[in-house]
Amino acid sequence: IEFLPELVLNRCDDITQLEEEFEEACKFDFFKSIDIIGDESLGTEKFKEIYKKADQLGWILKAHVGEFGGVESIKEAINNLNLDVINHGLAAIESKELMQYLEKNEIKINICPTSNVLLARVKDYGEHPIKRFIKEGRICSINTDD
Repeated sequence: IEFLPELVLNRCDDITQLEEEFEEACKFDFFKSIDIIGDESLGTEKFKEIYKKADQLGWILKAHVGEFGGVESIKEAINNLNLDVINHGLAAIESKELMQYLEKNEIKINICPTSNVLLARVKDYGEHPIKRFIKEGRICSINTDD
């Protein structure tokens, strides 16, 4: 078992407060991963500096993106945050270019089918795009959320 504690930041929270909390968390050399949750329409721009520091510390860089946002929101998050992992990422399936980029750069996708169905992002499990992600060679995992 590999234990990788994750620091989770909410897009809705004040960035100054989040930066202070991030700096405090870094003092303990405990966290190994970082993630952003919350309203995807708020973007990822304000998290660039935090993610840059997390990257320098060798943390795994994640973001919840592409469940409610589109292809552009995923591209923005990758560009702003240098992501290793995308949580949800459903919208990626809409862009062959983005899917190829994910494969080439070995960006993993953590897919949460139950969350996607419960939040009506997909109609049902039978229509869930995870099969396409796998068939097209994307590195993905099945996860739980909600």
